Parts: sequence; structure tokens; C-alpha cells
Amino acid sequence: MVHTITSTNIPLGAATFDQIWQAPADTFFQYVPQVLGLYEYECTPHAVSYGMIGTFNVIDGTTNVNNYSSEETNLIIYPNPSPNILNIDGLYSETEYKIYNLIGSLIISGKTNKAIDISNLIGGNYIIEMLGEKPRVMKFIKE
Repeated sequence: MVHTITSTNIPLGAATFDQIWQAPADTFFQYVPQVLGLYEYECTPHAVSYGMIGTFNVIDGTTNVNNYSSEETNLIIYPNPSPNILNIDGLYSETEYKIYNLIGSLIISGKTNKAIDISNLIGGNYIIEMLGEKPRVMKFIKE
């Protein structure tokens, strides 16, 4: 049976991947990320029926990896932890964002330049990816 390992959501500027895997299990796949951020992928045909999805978050790397750190762009999210509103300082225009849970599922997305309403999230840890000219990935806690 033919399977694929396919990127479903990757950071801005990262290369996509779609690798065929077929028995016997002697096919190997290697992907070297070149951009920091959250990567999501799935195995077809099992993504839906068996939950064969996955994520990895590139948070540090070699000098070949583009570093979109919040320190570099003076981006601040607060309060952290937050019960309802996540304030954002350091954005100069409306910016697209995506919020993921820790297993990599996209929870919320939209555009903002000041604050994001997180009141509908359940309490826990999340990852926010701010897109735009200088993408940034940060963690926050919803109380």
C-alpha cells in the first residue's frame, strides 16, 4: 500500500514536502527545515482514520536556519499567562496570526495589530505564530 508523508502547514518561507513511502519499510525520508517555526504533517491514507498526524517545532538551529525570534523584532505578548485577551506590542500594521495547541492543531487564526481574544480557548499551553514580513513563533499560556 502506498503512503505519503505530506506537509499540511509550514512556516512562511519553508519548503513543502510530499514523500511517497511504500512497503517494504526500506524507504526513508529526511527533511531538513530551513525556517524556524511549527511544521505540521500527515500520513495518507491514515491521517483521518488512525490520527497519523504530527508536528515538530524548530526553535533553534544552525546559522543556516532563518531565526525569527521575538527579541529580534521587539514583539511582546502579555499578559502571559492570560485569561481572556492576549495583548501584542511591536506590530506596526495588521498582521496575520495562527494559534496552535501543543499537538500542532490549528485552533484560531485571524489578523490583529493590538490584541487577540482567547476567551474561547480552554486553559493550557499554546503556540502563536505571527506571520508577515518577519514571522515569529512564541508560546503562551491560557489561564
